[in-house]
Amino acid sequence: MAKRNIDRFPEDFIFQLNKDEFNLIFQNGTSNWGGTRKLPFAFTEHGVAMLAGLLNSQKAIDANILIVRVFVMLRQYVFIFR
Repeated sequence: MAKRNIDRFPEDFIFQLNKDEFNLIFQNGTSNWGGTRKLPFAFTEHGVAMLAGLLNSQKAIDANILIVRVFVMLRQYVFIFR
């Protein structure tokens, strides 16, 4: 989705994970071709907000609402421990 709308995602909205970051989230999984061909992309908080405008199915919209809520909870959590 983001690749087809790359003009909506400047560098501060989306970034590609490096190998170490990817290994942190994908330690036990394997792909059916023996490895990933390209490292995945991750969205910043701004990228998630932009992505919300591109999603159409109810399931995708519900998932995006949960993601935005997690960002808000993380922000509140960080402020508690400052």
